[in-house]
Amino acid sequence: MGNRPTHEITTPIGSHVIIIKDWLTGRERENIEQAQYAQVNAQPRQMGGKSTMDFDKINAGAIVTEQTHRLFTTYIVSVDGNTDNILDVVLDMHEDDTDFIFTHVADKKKPIAPEVAA
Repeated sequence: MGNRPTHEITTPIGSHVIIIKDWLTGRERENIEQAQYAQVNAQPRQMGGKSTMDFDKINAGAIVTEQTHRLFTTYIVSVDGNTDNILDVVLDMHEDDTDFIFTHVADKKKPIAPEVAA
Protein backbone atom coordinates (compact mmCIF):
# COMPACT_ATOMS: atom_id res chain seq x y z
CA MET A 1 0.00 0.00 0.00
CA GLY A 2 3.07 2.24 -0.10
CA ASN A 3 2.17 3.54 -3.56
CA ARG A 4 -1.32 4.69 -2.60
CA PRO A 5 -2.47 7.91 -4.29
CA THR A 6 -2.10 11.07 -2.22
CA HIS A 7 -2.75 14.77 -2.61
CA GLU A 8 -1.31 17.92 -1.12
CA ILE A 9 -2.95 20.71 0.85
CA THR A 10 -1.34 23.83 2.29
CA THR A 11 -2.49 25.25 5.61
CA PRO A 12 -3.75 28.85 5.55
CA ILE A 13 -1.71 30.32 8.44
CA GLY A 14 1.62 28.50 8.63
CA SER A 15 1.71 27.40 4.97
CA HIS A 16 2.52 23.84 6.05
CA VAL A 17 2.45 21.34 3.19
CA ILE A 18 0.39 18.33 4.19
CA ILE A 19 0.38 15.12 2.13
CA ILE A 20 -2.86 13.20 2.62
CA LYS A 21 -3.95 9.75 1.46
CA ASP A 22 -6.74 9.80 -1.13
CA TRP A 23 -8.43 6.79 0.45
CA LEU A 24 -8.18 4.39 3.37
CA THR A 25 -8.18 0.63 3.61
CA GLY A 26 -11.03 -1.12 5.38
CA ARG A 27 -8.68 -1.89 8.26
CA GLU A 28 -7.73 1.78 8.62
CA ARG A 29 -11.40 2.87 8.56
CA GLU A 30 -12.22 0.22 11.17
CA ASN A 31 -9.44 1.51 13.43
CA ILE A 32 -10.86 5.05 13.32
CA GLU A 33 -14.41 3.90 14.00
CA GLN A 34 -13.35 1.66 16.90
CA ALA A 35 -12.20 4.72 18.86
CA GLN A 36 -15.80 5.28 19.92
CA TYR A 37 -16.04 1.85 21.53
CA ALA A 38 -12.78 2.11 23.46
CA GLN A 39 -14.38 4.69 25.77
CA VAL A 40 -17.57 2.74 26.58
CA ASN A 41 -17.87 0.34 29.52
CA ALA A 42 -21.10 -1.68 29.39
CA GLN A 43 -22.11 -4.37 31.86
CA PRO A 44 -25.00 -6.74 31.06
CA ARG A 45 -27.36 -7.52 33.95
CA GLN A 46 -29.95 -10.26 34.33
CA MET A 47 -32.68 -9.67 36.94
CA GLY A 48 -35.97 -11.49 37.23
CA GLY A 49 -35.85 -12.82 33.70
CA LYS A 50 -35.15 -9.39 32.20
CA SER A 51 -31.90 -8.34 30.66
CA THR A 52 -30.58 -4.81 30.90
CA MET A 53 -27.35 -3.12 30.00
CA ASP A 54 -25.72 -0.77 32.48
CA PHE A 55 -23.38 1.81 31.00
CA ASP A 56 -20.75 3.49 33.09
CA LYS A 57 -20.10 7.13 32.37
CA ILE A 58 -19.34 7.62 28.68
CA ASN A 59 -16.68 10.22 28.02
CA ALA A 60 -17.87 11.78 24.77
CA GLY A 61 -14.96 14.23 24.76
CA ALA A 62 -12.45 11.38 24.89
CA ILE A 63 -14.26 9.63 22.04
CA VAL A 64 -14.12 12.71 19.80
CA THR A 65 -10.49 13.41 20.69
CA GLU A 66 -9.41 9.82 19.99
CA GLN A 67 -11.26 9.72 16.66
CA THR A 68 -9.70 13.05 15.65
CA HIS A 69 -6.22 11.81 16.53
CA ARG A 70 -6.80 8.60 14.57
CA LEU A 71 -8.04 10.60 11.56
CA PHE A 72 -4.84 12.66 11.61
CA THR A 73 -2.46 9.73 12.04
CA THR A 74 -4.25 7.57 9.49
CA TYR A 75 -4.80 10.07 6.66
CA ILE A 76 -1.69 12.25 6.93
CA VAL A 77 1.44 10.90 5.25
CA SER A 78 3.73 13.84 5.99
CA VAL A 79 3.89 17.44 7.20
CA ASP A 80 6.43 19.64 5.42
CA GLY A 81 8.14 16.46 4.19
CA ASN A 82 8.49 15.01 7.69
CA THR A 83 6.83 11.70 8.64
CA ASP A 84 7.80 11.72 12.33
CA ASN A 85 5.42 12.64 15.17
CA ILE A 86 2.67 13.74 12.79
CA LEU A 87 0.03 14.00 15.50
CA ASP A 88 2.18 16.21 17.73
CA VAL A 89 3.20 18.40 14.81
CA VAL A 90 -0.41 18.94 13.72
CA LEU A 91 -1.63 19.58 17.28
CA ASP A 92 1.17 22.11 17.86
CA MET A 93 0.19 24.18 14.80
CA HIS A 94 -1.90 27.33 14.91
CA GLU A 95 -5.46 26.27 15.74
CA ASP A 96 -6.76 27.50 12.36
CA ASP A 97 -4.26 25.25 10.58
CA THR A 98 -5.22 22.27 12.75
CA ASP A 99 -8.92 22.95 12.08
CA PHE A 100 -8.22 23.27 8.35
CA ILE A 101 -6.55 19.85 8.28
CA PHE A 102 -9.29 18.30 10.42
CA THR A 103 -12.03 19.63 8.14
CA HIS A 104 -10.23 18.23 5.12
CA VAL A 105 -9.75 14.71 6.51
CA ALA A 106 -13.16 14.61 8.24
CA ASP A 107 -14.87 15.45 4.93
CA LYS A 108 -13.22 12.36 3.42
CA LYS A 109 -14.80 10.10 6.06
CA LYS A 110 -17.45 7.87 4.58
CA PRO A 111 -20.69 7.04 6.42
CA ILE A 112 -20.83 3.57 7.98
CA ALA A 113 -23.93 2.60 5.97
CA PRO A 114 -24.58 3.77 2.41
CA GLU A 115 -27.41 6.22 1.96
CA VAL A 116 -30.57 4.83 0.43
CA ALA A 117 -31.75 6.68 -2.66
CA ALA A 118 -35.32 7.94 -2.38
